[in-house]
Amino acid sequence: MHGEIYKARISELRSMFLATGSILHNGEKGSLRESFLINLISKFLPEVFGIGSGLVVDAFGGQSVQADIIIYDKRSMPPILEAAGRGIYPVDSVLRVIEVKSNVRKESLDQFSKMIECFDPNNPKGLKVASYGKLGGGQTYYPLCAMFGFESGYKGFADECFRNPIIRNSQSLICLDGIGLWTHDQKFGEKIKLAHDGRYLTFADDTQPIRFFMGLLFDQLDATARSRSGYKPLQWLI
Repeated sequence: MHGEIYKARISELRSMFLATGSILHNGEKGSLRESFLINLISKFLPEVFGIGSGLVVDAFGGQSVQADIIIYDKRSMPPILEAAGRGIYPVDSVLRVIEVKSNVRKESLDQFSKMIECFDPNNPKGLKVASYGKLGGGQTYYPLCAMFGFESGYKGFADECFRNPIIRNSQSLICLDGIGLWTHDQKFGEKIKLAHDGRYLTFADDTQPIRFFMGLLFDQLDATARSRSGYKPLQWLI
């Protein structure tokens, strides 16, 4: 039963994407398509996590590129500003950031690379969590970056991901609906064809890319949250 319900939700996502194809205003079209994916994600997200859209900032004045979907921990730092699901979110509570594309092209990957750099803890210009984390040496898990594309005719997609050092060296996720999934090295079994050192997965069932995308998006979500120090507003207020 669960599998059939999930397929129905994927079908609904695709139907709404097609139904909005005639909208001329690209900004409105994009916002609606983001909301379709948000609706799917929210069905599987525990109550302790929130969903928004906007900018992620740190306590030192840094800010991210625009993020279409932001998953954050409600138990940690609350949004600095939020209205109608859009706002400014402290990196200390942000767990996942997702970019949504109607059609994935090469420039989409270039833009996604900038998002990854924002949340790379090894990037001196990237966002920094203010409080020491709960991992060894006070470290913490930084937000996972993901991209979802409703469609793509970009035949060199996987090759470009592999050539791009920012994407290749990250733990990011990129889902092309009905086509394939770029991820970190996975060992899922003989039924799945692995390419590019196991980074790019294609499937016989066209619902599988979204299924794996959602599963990997939520995998270790709580572990990321638990690696954070919790609610410590002092670093933000002085």
